[in-house]
Amino acid sequence: ENIDVDNIDRDTFDVSALFGAEYFLNRQFSIEGSVGLGFGSVNDNISHNDYTYFGSRTVGISANFYF
Repeated sequence: ENIDVDNIDRDTFDVSALFGAEYFLNRQFSIEGSVGLGFGSVNDNISHNDYTYFGSRTVGISANFYF
């Protein structure tokens, strides 16, 4: 069976949230970490396979300097 990839039809619903914390080492310098979590659902109208997923989206560590 040949599938025309230009006409793939998928319905997707995704909800994500970002959680994190920031710690100030002094008035002008801090470090922070964050993680994004998400939940989604996909309805694939070509293969008729529906699936749900849950997992991390982004993970980050950063250093901030405030003027």
